[in-house]
Amino acid sequence: MKTIYYRHNKAQQPAKSIGKEICPFNELTFVLKGNLKYIINDKAIIVNENDCIFIRSGSYRERSLEKGCDYVSFNFESKIEKNFPVLFKDCLTSEIKLLFNVCDDIFEKYYEWSEKIDNILKLIFQILFDKIATNQENPVIVSIKRLIKENLDKKLTLSFIANQVGYSPNHCEALFKKETGNSILSFVNNERIEKSKLLIAEGLLPLKEIAEVVGFDDYNYFSRTFKIKTGYPPTKYRDYINKKAL
Repeated sequence: MKTIYYRHNKAQQPAKSIGKEICPFNELTFVLKGNLKYIINDKAIIVNENDCIFIRSGSYRERSLEKGCDYVSFNFESKIEKNFPVLFKDCLTSEIKLLFNVCDDIFEKYYEWSEKIDNILKLIFQILFDKIATNQENPVIVSIKRLIKENLDKKLTLSFIANQVGYSPNHCEALFKKETGNSILSFVNNERIEKSKLLIAEGLLPLKEIAEVVGFDDYNYFSRTFKIKTGYPPTKYRDYINKKAL
């Protein structure tokens, strides 16, 4: 994946119009506020708040001038699976917004920003493909995963999770294991570590505070779990991320 262009257009800046043309690269654009109006291969598409549009290289693309739109756009070269939608509604997650902040920081600080943003764009696509898979999952599994992701800072036990989704602990655990191959508490730890990696990359919080934010009361336990999942203790991972950003 090679990023050619990155832009975060703030709401106070008009979104520039694009005349009808053949798009020479892939475009992935997210709308954070307002909307964008495109015509792709002669089909009108409105991208609303929290949606994204994916335009494949070689498509006919046209966009009208819009005011008050906050959007993030990536132009890049890469092969993307055919099942990825042109318009992806309600796809913007807190994790993706956090990654936009990292992209903004990289774009502002580094002359050679492209390779660094390549890695973030890969993460964004991973989140989006996970979301596509989630849309096809058993509704109970979707509810369990959503509950976990929205409550990582809380004490999450199997009994608490089962009670919230309205099934017995044994039923939830057996179904989750069958559908995902993981136990519920293993998924909890995986999500906590993934969120901690994003927070470490953002660089705004000390490690002990990150551990608390993602639901670890004991920093030593957080550190051991982090190393098991990533191969690095948190301090080494932070050093690795900082080194890559140089």
